[in-house]
Amino acid sequence: MTTTRLRKVIVIVLVLVALWPAVHHRLAARYELDPWEFFGWSMYALPLPRVQAGFEERVGGETRLVSAVGEERVELRRYARMRTTIGEFADDEAFARWLLDRAPEREGVTLLLRRWQLDRETARLGFTDRRLVFEREPAAGPDAAGRPAPQE
Repeated sequence: MTTTRLRKVIVIVLVLVALWPAVHHRLAARYELDPWEFFGWSMYALPLPRVQAGFEERVGGETRLVSAVGEERVELRRYARMRTTIGEFADDEAFARWLLDRAPEREGVTLLLRRWQLDRETARLGFTDRRLVFEREPAAGPDAAGRPAPQE
């Protein structure tokens, strides 16, 4: 590699490294990415974020909070870690479908997310709660008027 070409590569790398902290900070703020991941320099200014997850199920028209045990508990913790790390890019729908598939009697599930973070106005730890509601897709069969569902 020639000296001028090497110099250009070095300048490009230095510019990218210089710009990344600002880009990462915006990405972390917008998409709730973990500021401690992805070569992030926001970790020096923010506490480690954490997402706590739970879910409610709807069976027979009644909604109740579920105390996850066994495999559901393991998957719920995995989902919470994923939600902490990649924020809005986590596949909420896939996890909700998995929960619905685990228990055919469930008509729907509501994912309960609590994200602990630093409140910029008060400089104290606080949290935001989100509820993501997912309904079971209707099975193929007669529609509301009693007509059979179209077949592919």
